[in-house]
Amino acid sequence: MTKKKFFLCFDPLKLTQTLSYTIKENLTHFLDRMGYQYTFKADDDYDEIIAGSGEDLFARYSQIRTDKPITLLGCFNIDDLAIAPKNPDTFLLSQASYNYYHKASRILVPSKMEADYLTQKGFTQPIFVFHVQPTFLEDKPVSEEEKNSFRSFYQIPEDKSVFVSYGSYTDKDEFSAMESISGVSPDKEFLFFGHNDRNFVTLKTLERLTKADNIRYLETMPEELYHSMLLNIDALIFTQRFLAFPNIIVDAIYNHIPIIS
Repeated sequence: MTKKKFFLCFDPLKLTQTLSYTIKENLTHFLDRMGYQYTFKADDDYDEIIAGSGEDLFARYSQIRTDKPITLLGCFNIDDLAIAPKNPDTFLLSQASYNYYHKASRILVPSKMEADYLTQKGFTQPIFVFHVQPTFLEDKPVSEEEKNSFRSFYQIPEDKSVFVSYGSYTDKDEFSAMESISGVSPDKEFLFFGHNDRNFVTLKTLERLTKADNIRYLETMPEELYHSMLLNIDALIFTQRFLAFPNIIVDAIYNHIPIIS
């Protein structure tokens, strides 16, 4: 019996500018282990569509075959989410993702919390909890070049502890918390990967000269470094009010990386 072939619906631009490629990596490794075929070309033959997010489906909706079932990964990607203006402890779906979640045949979410949230918001499609597996199951040795590439790229000495965080550059309180933590831990290196409100990082140069110099605010990490990061960092640290990319959390747990929130 021939297995299904999937079209994996991702916005190519965001794959190079955000950490959404980690969802793509996790999904393709899962499909490889399950023996499924997949394509990234919208004009190929395929049986079903898997969209990495509502924003991804929005970006490529005009290119896909709408007669095919659409499975959407819901609340995985931070681009689908927004903080409620009057209640910063509450998250909302962005307008585009809200609209395009409604176009999915079914929605996969990382936990029951998101399933309950979408049901309360009136989504009537089948909603399933997708138990995310680690991206890289260590069934083959990793070369020294790949293992060392993360520290080499960011010029971090082998004997220096490195903490990584990710999110978006939208909440100034997050930066204050991160800089306070890095300031009392001068022997550690901190890398924050994010996007959006870049101005907060770049504009107040004089004010930021007094901040700790062991923290770097970056946009995205090159996809080729992701596996090496998991083999090198000492902790994931979060100061955000809500998290996305749960696949990264699963990868951290699999690689025995402490998670501090």
